[in-house]
This record gives sequence, structure tokens and C-alpha cells, in this order.
Amino acid sequence: MDAITVRDGLIEVSLFDRAQDEPFTVISRHTTLEIDLSGSAPLVTVIDTEPIEEKPLPGPERPEVTIRFEPGAVSAAESGTIDFRERQTYTVYASEGQPFTATLRAPLGVWLDVRLDHLVVNSAARRSQLVEAELPATGPWKVTVVSSHAGESGYELTVEVLPLGGADPASTTTTEAVTVPRPVTPDDDGDVVYLTFDDGPHPDYTPQVLDVLARYDARATFFVVGSLAQAYPDIIQRIAAEGHTIANHTWKHEDLAGLSRAAFDETISRTQMVLGDLATPCLRPPYGSIDAFTREWASDHGLSLLTWDASPSDWLRPPAEEIADYIVQLARPGVVLLMHDGGGDRSATVQGLDMALERLADRGLRYEPVCR
Repeated sequence: MDAITVRDGLIEVSLFDRAQDEPFTVISRHTTLEIDLSGSAPLVTVIDTEPIEEKPLPGPERPEVTIRFEPGAVSAAESGTIDFRERQTYTVYASEGQPFTATLRAPLGVWLDVRLDHLVVNSAARRSQLVEAELPATGPWKVTVVSSHAGESGYELTVEVLPLGGADPASTTTTEAVTVPRPVTPDDDGDVVYLTFDDGPHPDYTPQVLDVLARYDARATFFVVGSLAQAYPDIIQRIAAEGHTIANHTWKHEDLAGLSRAAFDETISRTQMVLGDLATPCLRPPYGSIDAFTREWASDHGLSLLTWDASPSDWLRPPAEEIADYIVQLARPGVVLLMHDGGGDRSATVQGLDMALERLADRGLRYEPVCR
């Protein structure tokens, strides 16, 4: 039952039901009935029927989940439960031309929707539990599990994204797992926390971050986007002049997993060229996303991969107080903390960093660059 309206002696009932040839548990259409009680017997008239896929989906009630592939793997699996007309969206970062497969194990009535903005590979209206495609564009693809099944259903979703060039999954997944080494730091660092900032430089927020760091005599490593470093060379020079270090975060924040060798070499070398002598031998993959080839190819450029140990998830724009609380809680010797000075409104990051460093001032911690 969706809705009941009574007016002028007529009862209008809107409900979700199924076509005659559908399984009992699969809800496939939205029907509106009019019931006239004025006569000796109720008179029921169907006044409207439309396929359920033409009804707009409810807004997302659950946070999106980013699917991350284990180093060396080309597939990943997620599982969960979903109720009627709910949806659960998963984000998969993949590149144009990559062979893509999404497989859903669920009761009939639970379907897959795969799209990038308005670019649709598979609509839930097609009622499919298997999607195979060569992706037509690069970006954060949304793989959504949509339910038209009556009641709660369990599901298992498997996503496979092959490297460009169509590597055989059997040969790729058995490759020795790729580890992400942290660049060697001096043995006498002592009580040092490693602050790192991604996605800059930003003309407004990076200078504010630098002001905060200077106030607390803290130094950090900035993983910069090459195209932005080219656009704001004065900020790059200021970062270096104030004792911080600079490292590669690709040219335009490309997802390195699945990139062709030529595309990988271009995004890394262009950024290194812009940074010149200021570049340290580190590479942070955007989204922390790597495949079986990333470490080897980075090594060919003289770079080591570096991810992070903890982050206040400031890209989700939590309040400054939450960012500060997280930094204070996780700040301990040897920890690599990820924050962002670019990629959006980072005013809460600036405020949260300032609040956290003030609260940590009596702990005897030092803040040094992790990449040198």
C-alpha cells in the first residue's frame, strides 16, 4: 500500500503490485484504483498503472561505500541487506576502456544500476543482475543495488575491473600482492607525527594551512596535483621555503588503478617536471587506489608509494570540532595523518587543524615531513 485518499464518496488507493507473470515477491508496477461505494456493491476501477521503474527512486538513505581493491587484485566483493525500494550505492574508480563486470547474487527483484553522472551503462529498469561493459569514460562510477523485492533481501555484489589491455583475471589475481612501502625516515625521529595534505595547492586554503603550521612550528608533506602546482607556483615556493616538503599526487588527480602505462607515465612525469628540484621521491595515489602495476611503474620514476594511517575524512566536510577531535585522538608517534588543503571548501580543515595543534601543544610531539 502506498496511499489512500477519500473524497466525494470515492476511495482512491495507490499500491505497489506485480504483473501476472511476475514472481510473487517481485514488485513491478504502481497501480492506482478508484473504489466507488455509492452503489449496492463496491465498484473498483483501475485508473492508472505504470511500471515501477518510471517512479523516481527514493533519495539515498545510506552512505555511499567506496569499493577498494586489495593490492594486486582486480575484483572486490561487498554484501548487505536491502529492503523494498531502498538503494545502496557503491563507488568504483575506473578508467575509460577498462573491462568491467558487476555480478549481483540476490533474489529476483533486486537489480543493478551502473552509471557515471548521466552516462548510463545499465539502468535498474533493465532488471539485470549481471552487467558487463567496457567503460566509456573515466571517473567515479556508481554501482547501485536497487530493490523492487517485497521485504528485506540479502545480497552479494562482486565488481571486477581489469587493467587496460585486458589482462586475464587468472594471471592478474595470482600476482604477488603489492605492498605500499613507506619511504624510509630517519631512525631518530622520536615523538614525531607526520602531517600530510592532499589535492592542493589551493589559492585560499593552502596559505591558511601554512599559517597554522607556522604558528605551531609544524612541518608537513604536501602531495600536490601537478596542474595546480603549475597554476600556483608562488604557493609551491612558499611551501618549500617554510620547511615543508612536496610530493607527487598526479597531474589531475587521476585514479592510477587501471591506467595504461603511457597514461601513468604522463601524469607522473608532468607533475615531476613542474615540481623540479622541489619534488621528493614519494607518490601518493589518489583515493589510495593502486593495481598490480602501480608500485613497479612508480619505482621506474624513482618514486615510492605512500598512503596514510589515519584521516579525519575531511573531504566529507565534517565540522571543525570533529576534525580536531579525530586528530587529537589519533596523533601518536609515527602516525601518518591525511588531510586536504585542496579539492573543495577546506575551511573546516583549517579550523580543525588549528584547534587540534593547540590542544596537542603540551604532549611533546613534533611534526616533520614524512617525505624528504
